Amino acid sequence: MISKYSNILDDCNANGIDGRSWQTVVTGLWFSPAVRILLSHRIQRRLKEKGGAFRVALARMLWMRTVNKWGCDIGNQAEIAPGLHLPHPVGVVIGNFTVVEAGCAIYQNVTLGDCLGKNPGRPTVRAGSIIYAHAVVLGPVEIKGVVRAQELVMPPRKTRKAKTA
Repeated sequence: MISKYSNILDDCNANGIDGRSWQTVVTGLWFSPAVRILLSHRIQRRLKEKGGAFRVALARMLWMRTVNKWGCDIGNQAEIAPGLHLPHPVGVVIGNFTVVEAGCAIYQNVTLGDCLGKNPGRPTVRAGSIIYAHAVVLGPVEIKGVVRAQELVMPPRKTRKAKTA
């Protein structure tokens, strides 16, 4: 229980709500959409882990509310460490099985997800990384540092030799 509470406090601190008390959590939930989105994700993930039809349905309803209200789609199987900074959490998409470590910042309209086809897999965002607006990170890549605005990050494509007749 203490670690779950600590995760919420870390999320509050990362998103500009300072302090270490239950008042911090209340303030964060009241004033910060980023804290609400991260709390919703943590609850969804916990419900999904516990299992059962009712819990899975409830997790799905929470996910739909988050997508509809803030336009932020975080898969309930994404691994997000405490302390993610979401300055403008609109249009952020984080796919299932994506790993985001502590102390990262993700700006608006960023997509982190799967690269279908020849290079299936999910990205890993290392601690302290910053991903600026409208960036797209696809496939099994590891992000360390800064991804510039509107940048596309993908693993190198495997080339095929053309067949000759």
